[in-house]
Parts: sequence; C-alpha cells; structure tokens
Amino acid sequence: MKTSQSVLVILDVTDRPIAEGSLVEVLLALPSTDPIPDLQAEYDLASLGEVDSIHGPFCDPPRWMVSYKEEVSAKKGAWIRPRTLFKRGQPAPKLRRTPTTSELRSYSSPI
Repeated sequence: MKTSQSVLVILDVTDRPIAEGSLVEVLLALPSTDPIPDLQAEYDLASLGEVDSIHGPFCDPPRWMVSYKEEVSAKKGAWIRPRTLFKRGQPAPKLRRTPTTSELRSYSSPI
C-alpha cells in the first residue's frame, strides 16, 4: 500500500435517523492525480467506533457517509489518519487537529 498525500476530513456528525449510533460525513481531499482509495482499507475509520456501513463515494472531491453502531465523539473538521502512518504495536491516535484553510487549499484540485 503506497502512502498517499490525501487528507480525510470529518464534515459532519449526526445521530442515525433509524437505529442507534452516528452518521459521519467525511470528505477526502487528495491530489487530482491520485486514484480514489479504498476508504476502510487506507484510513483508520474504526478509531471512531465500530463501523456499520460505508456509502459512497459521492461528488467531487469524493465524500462518504459512514454509519457507526454507537455514538461517536468526533468533531467537525478533525482528520482521520491514514493507516500507513501507524507503526506496529502503537495505538493509533483517534483524531488529528483541525486543518487550517491553507492546508486544505493545498489539497484542493483545480477547477
């Protein structure tokens, strides 16, 4: 698995309308030359809780809706780190700091 320059950002966290848990909308900001990755394989979605289902990608840049079986305490604007950045034997941090506007612009594709 190659290391990507992409960033997975949480756009919104809401209660699931049916059943228990949370819906988390995520946006993947990636260079236009990178292919869209397998979200669950390349990002630590389980760091927020037990994943129930993933729907997407939708739009450009790509977005997904991730359903969790329990409520998550994620905040809008937080990053979900790629799995490739973790070292074996070390627990993965749950979330990164909120990206700055200039960091997000550097990942934006030209229109």
